[in-house]
Amino acid sequence: MRNGVANALHHKYGAAWPWNPHFIKTLKEGMKNELKKARSGIPVGSAGKVVAELKFHFWCQMFTSGQDQHIWDAYLHQEFPNLPLPLSVAGARDLIYKKLDAVRKFRNRIAHHEPIFAYNLHEHQHRIMKLIHLRCADTLQSLLNLVIHLINLLIYVFQVIV
Repeated sequence: MRNGVANALHHKYGAAWPWNPHFIKTLKEGMKNELKKARSGIPVGSAGKVVAELKFHFWCQMFTSGQDQHIWDAYLHQEFPNLPLPLSVAGARDLIYKKLDAVRKFRNRIAHHEPIFAYNLHEHQHRIMKLIHLRCADTLQSLLNLVIHLINLLIYVFQVIV
């Protein structure tokens, strides 16, 4: 998801988008601070390093309505080609935001070592798979193939042990 945002920002603001004052003006104060912290010590033009430093929250916030006119009106369907039609840009962007923010909150529960057994894990898995599909159907298929391969490997190991 973050690569889709980074690509859209690159198209709109150029390769040095994290330092572009026109981009920075579109951000709320908290996001400006987060971007400034992520850029710290990174040479201008090394956007990929900034991308890696930015937190999940930053990427979620890039899917709020304030960015529609700046990037999503022009680039949402290009960067997320599998969005359901006939959703408007605002509707599609909101769909991504809601799913991505739910994943972020779930991820935070895991990161804080909270029990997740009471959560609907199937729902979270489906949400993650849907987000991957919105960006790239081939990536989702590769991920599913890997999961199947790992399950088969575990079955084989279990049979050898028993």
